[in-house]
Amino acid sequence: MRIAIIDLGTNSLRFDVYDVYDDEEFSLIHREKFMIRLGDDVFTTGQISDKVMDRAMETFDLIKIYIKEMKIKETFAYATSAMRTADNAKKFIKKVRKKIDVDIHIISGKEEAEKIALGILGNEKLPANRCLLVDIGGGSTEISFIKENDIDWAFSMPVGSLRLKQLFFEDFYELGVKKREKVIAAAKNHVQQVLEKSNQHFDKQEIETVLGSSGTIKSISRLIRKHYDQLPPLSYQNIERLLSKMTGMTYDEVIEMKGLEPKRRDLIIPGLVLFLCVLDYYGGTSVHTTRFALRDGLLVDVLQNQLY
Repeated sequence: MRIAIIDLGTNSLRFDVYDVYDDEEFSLIHREKFMIRLGDDVFTTGQISDKVMDRAMETFDLIKIYIKEMKIKETFAYATSAMRTADNAKKFIKKVRKKIDVDIHIISGKEEAEKIALGILGNEKLPANRCLLVDIGGGSTEISFIKENDIDWAFSMPVGSLRLKQLFFEDFYELGVKKREKVIAAAKNHVQQVLEKSNQHFDKQEIETVLGSSGTIKSISRLIRKHYDQLPPLSYQNIERLLSKMTGMTYDEVIEMKGLEPKRRDLIIPGLVLFLCVLDYYGGTSVHTTRFALRDGLLVDVLQNQLY
């Protein structure tokens, strides 16, 4: 049976196609990512703008063609932080249903964190027995603590790279270095407060290492590899050095940076600030990275709970 899974995030839409067999074995047929930036206006206006909605519908026009041409039998669609926040999410869901005859399921922040952990645990041997999983998205950051290959706790912090950018960094490169440093200090203070509030029901435990997933952390890893010649595990010191270096750069210099995707130029400094705050809070000093993330957990959920 051929299925598709849509992971509709704040920054990107991921579209995966699998052939699934009777014994729950599967093979990946097609994988594609579209940077539709669904959350571009959501965190300041509470609405998915008409412009963003039109941009997203163009992507769903293409997905409609894929579904037909690839003979996909069933499509499962999930959405995260931007859709959790948008007051007009129901309107968006209705437009998508009309376009491809698929309902989007908006998962909670806790569900998202658990599914990310599930996707990683189901595909990768962890580098330590006591591991903190961190996934920085556009609208939220999902954090879970894994002990002896079991999820001890998981939660979602309602701050991601795009949301933080909209709150603090919109005119960042128009400021002088001293003012930029003040903006970063204010952003760090905000993240620390939100993190403290989000984590209040969970015990901070001694971690052996941090495992980072998804685009923001992979972008940080790529930049550190290019500019400091360090392979994972990444050191806290080099993550801090990268933020310090980029704080003093012009936007033209950022554009020329090797290893930085054009569509992440405005998100990398908010992402660095966020990641350093999480590492500070939990005492993380080294970071491994993984290619597995939410979409892998969504596949596990579909195989175990939706198809059979």
